Amino acid sequence: MDFIHLTEYFGGTVFADDYRTNLKEARERFAALEARVPTELQEMDRSGLLLAFPEHPQFFKLHAIVLFQEEISYWDDLSWWEGATKFPSIASYFHKLSLQYRLAGNASNARSFLFGIYEDALKKGDRVAAANCQLQLGDAILSPPFTSPSALNLVTVTCEVGWNNDMWDRKEHEFPLKQDVEAMHCYQQAHSHFKAGGSGRGMAAVLLRYASLDLADAIMDPTQQDAKAQKYLVQSAYDHLIAAKTLFEGDITNSLIVNGHLAICDVIRGDPPKALKISFDIGDAGRRTGNTCTSEFVGFLHLRLARRLAFDEAREQHALMLCACATACFKGLNDPYLELHAVTAFAQFHQRRGDIPMARKHVEKGRKLLELVARCFDELIAQVRSLRSSHEDQEQPWLVSDLNKLQGERTSCITEVDCLALAIDSSGQNTQNRFLEQKTTSSSLNQSSRLPSASSIQAQLQSFKSQFSGLILSLPANLQPLYLEAMGIDNWHQRYEDVIKGRREELVIKADIDAAEKHLIDFLTELEESSSSSEHSKIMKTAIFLYLGEFDKARSTIISILPTTFGGTKKPLPERKGMDKQVKDVIDDVKRQTFNKAIALCFAAKDWEHGMSGVQDMPQRHPTSLDDKKSCEDPHVWYNMVWIASTLEQSGNIGQAFEWYLNAFYVVEAHRQQLADSSDRREILSTISSGELFLGMARVALRFSRFPDGASGPSQYWTLNPAEWKDQCLRFLELGRSRTLLDLLIAQDLAPQDFRDRSEYSYQLRLEEVVSSTEDTAEIKSQSRADNEPESRERYLECLHDELLTELRSQSLSKLLPESAIIRESNAKLYQCIPEAAIVLHISSSREGLMILCITSQGIIDDHNAEMTSHHLDKHIFRYTKSFRDVRSAEPSDLPALTTCDHHLQAISDEIIKPIARHIETKEHVIFVPSPSLNKLPLCALIFNEKPLFLSKDVSRVPSLSVLQHLADQKHYPNKKVNVIYKDPDPTRGDALGFSTAAAIHVASSFGAKPQAANGEFTQDNFIRMYEQSDILLVATHGTQSPKSAWESSLLLQPPFRVLDLARMHSNASLIIFEACVSGLGEESIGNDLLGFSHAVLASGATAFLGGLWRVSDEASALLMLFLFEEFRSGERSKSLARCWRNAQKKLAS
Repeated sequence: MDFIHLTEYFGGTVFADDYRTNLKEARERFAALEARVPTELQEMDRSGLLLAFPEHPQFFKLHAIVLFQEEISYWDDLSWWEGATKFPSIASYFHKLSLQYRLAGNASNARSFLFGIYEDALKKGDRVAAANCQLQLGDAILSPPFTSPSALNLVTVTCEVGWNNDMWDRKEHEFPLKQDVEAMHCYQQAHSHFKAGGSGRGMAAVLLRYASLDLADAIMDPTQQDAKAQKYLVQSAYDHLIAAKTLFEGDITNSLIVNGHLAICDVIRGDPPKALKISFDIGDAGRRTGNTCTSEFVGFLHLRLARRLAFDEAREQHALMLCACATACFKGLNDPYLELHAVTAFAQFHQRRGDIPMARKHVEKGRKLLELVARCFDELIAQVRSLRSSHEDQEQPWLVSDLNKLQGERTSCITEVDCLALAIDSSGQNTQNRFLEQKTTSSSLNQSSRLPSASSIQAQLQSFKSQFSGLILSLPANLQPLYLEAMGIDNWHQRYEDVIKGRREELVIKADIDAAEKHLIDFLTELEESSSSSEHSKIMKTAIFLYLGEFDKARSTIISILPTTFGGTKKPLPERKGMDKQVKDVIDDVKRQTFNKAIALCFAAKDWEHGMSGVQDMPQRHPTSLDDKKSCEDPHVWYNMVWIASTLEQSGNIGQAFEWYLNAFYVVEAHRQQLADSSDRREILSTISSGELFLGMARVALRFSRFPDGASGPSQYWTLNPAEWKDQCLRFLELGRSRTLLDLLIAQDLAPQDFRDRSEYSYQLRLEEVVSSTEDTAEIKSQSRADNEPESRERYLECLHDELLTELRSQSLSKLLPESAIIRESNAKLYQCIPEAAIVLHISSSREGLMILCITSQGIIDDHNAEMTSHHLDKHIFRYTKSFRDVRSAEPSDLPALTTCDHHLQAISDEIIKPIARHIETKEHVIFVPSPSLNKLPLCALIFNEKPLFLSKDVSRVPSLSVLQHLADQKHYPNKKVNVIYKDPDPTRGDALGFSTAAAIHVASSFGAKPQAANGEFTQDNFIRMYEQSDILLVATHGTQSPKSAWESSLLLQPPFRVLDLARMHSNASLIIFEACVSGLGEESIGNDLLGFSHAVLASGATAFLGGLWRVSDEASALLMLFLFEEFRSGERSKSLARCWRNAQKKLAS
């Protein structure tokens, strides 16, 4: 409107009265207008093109957009403005706009229109104008209107923080930049005309396009695999760019673009220091010269190209380097908001690659930048508010618009970083804990800066707040309280977290299940006395009941928070006719989230009746909802699938249940295969849902095995007979058992050196986690001060390069391992690893009871289901082990009451040993594949024929049969090459290692070895050397269990040796013995991947491990070691390690 008002009359009539006095002012106003209008029209132009061509060129062809029909007046409007406007730059812009719209819309007369201009230019002798026509025509052939060859046909804008652009990501690959004969002819003609017209910049523009085509062929063509051809193309692009840079001298904008392409060349050539330097200088030059838009374009070009290359495994390193280049460019530009995009893109890259620890590092960097970004937004918002207050008497709608935009962008920015953090953290079992422990990035950030900490509905509403905060007043009345509740912080939540942490410490460190339950009961009492009726408090009550194994109470508690579609009392959200579409979409999302939460609660409380009501009701209300879950690409949708499968199974629909279990398995396995780090692989199989997934598949397979014709349910996919279904039951259990340990064992054999590099990388990750958890406040503040100190360009680039090298060397476990098959034709190899004289008891525990498979070298000979649930099993185990935790001598007065021990052992033995005693009777060796909690129990003490099992049978345990198979392949008998390490007792501290020390020295002497005292002269390098070179290693010392992290549990040597330190070590030993308190304990997961010395020793390559389950008696352990090594010296090579151990135990018992 300003433009229309100011240009309503031309020729000075608007200033007729005081033309001369106002001429200067008029010229200034027109000059300002002329400078502003093309920029604003450019923005309008880009927005119009985005709206007009969301799927260009298919959109135009399919929908016949009227914008480009000849009969509409749009062309006339443009022509009128072009002729009527007396400002040359605006007239030129309208002329160009008219041509662009014709070309963009594939108008039938577009090329003839351009050719007419070309012919007219030639007649006038204007070779440069003619060249520009050919250049535009070549661009139109190669690129759609919203990008260009110089942008490699990428859309160099993002719709959110990071590298994504949801509008274009799925379509961008449909218009790749590639060679075209007609376009090349246009460029050659353009170059010839530019040269004849003496336009060096024009010639440079053509050379830039030649270089862009070469680069696109070199790195974006999936068929380009020839390294020699790629090298030639990159060199050709480089030569064109150098020539163009010379011709562009003095043209800052185009020189920056050329430098951006040179940085891409250096990335492909593998010269990151040079690429980073160029990129930083591009940002710096843009800042100094006011050419920030061009620097921003180059940075986003690098980000979008990185995103494209990240989908090609062969180009991953190029993608990583381009992310670093974008970071350097935005750092040089001194724009924290843009730098946040680059750092977030780094996190997105590592998330997609499966390197979750590295992704988390970049999220933390992003949070630091987010503080700066939030402050910048706050300053801008304050300035706009100040302007509004100073113009209160005038209506300024643009100020309101700007204020809303700034506030929306600020909130959106914070929310997007938080959502990415949530998505990255969702791969681990401790997601919620990490998520809740996240501190707000700054006290200045608003509530939306916190990660949503309650239910998935609240998380959905948190996202709703950031996107549609202006629609709160149009929400239905009974949705508003839910919205407001979701925005608050439940006062009970922190208390709940403290209770769960206290419970963990009682269980892990003290083995005191009664004290652990007291924490829960006390908290439950507090909740009930508070009369809190919020949904969140009821969910916490339900969780407490589940921990206590009181499922009846849990079921009665959830009724009031289950929706009526599940048979509960919670009313659904209403729908009104004419409701705003955005509000309706949000309500639909809330309904889906409500279903997810309800089915999760029914699964957790084992409320199969109400769960089945919801599952049956969902297709009626939303016919495609269940199918949508099956086809959903969300890597975490498998949780919902497991909950639905369990509900169907417990309701008798085993065929449907099996299909849901399989769908869940395919999703979780595909996600797990992508994970680069062993810790994340361990965590994804460490949830109640993952445990139920594999047990559920096994239960269903076992039920199918009992049908005469095999699979009555999924026979269209699985044609197995009953015996094969029973084999498949074992296969399913093995897929969920000690998978991470098995991954590490397999990776060592497939690529030993790569595995060592990966082990070192893993060690550094774990070390950082341990250090970050123990850093004191002073160190954090010191680091914070260091972060705020100004950093030189050279130092910044050096640090960025070092970080990049670390990430380029990042080892992915997924690349070292083959994919797992869900179905085997037979389990023959598993059965063959079982000795003829042995029987394997494969034990799985769950909330439904125990499943025990009896397996020999001939296969599965029997199966048994016991009623003892995992909760009752845990009670017996913890109460048994607690009675031994504080025993430090063999004095009868120090030992626990025999009747107490026998009671718990007998209860467990009645469920595990007694039902299959007839099978055990026929074998000499019992091998346990225990459920996770049984790792705390000395299984040799279970009762068989009214006596401890070890008195009549050899006893050993393995994490899984697959691990046993792998260890059997590297089995070798001890060849008497023994190393011994002992801790010198310190009388001043009351050390009580006298007997163990003497026994260790005696063992070394009897095997001709030199015992090594772990005193001040003993270094960790000494320990590593002895560990890696021993056939048998005995370490006699104290052991400690860390309350913070199992990685920090240690042997008290000098210096202390931690579980963490084993992550970087390798051994070919046949036996490692840690004669130390609690050295055999660790933190077990539902997937039976024990985090402690036992599995860490096996993962390092050793064949067998012996360690203590509690604080051991010095005298008893010394005697046991003497008896064991006497067995080793007996010379009977056919004697197994299990037999040697049994004989030593029997000698001690006698």
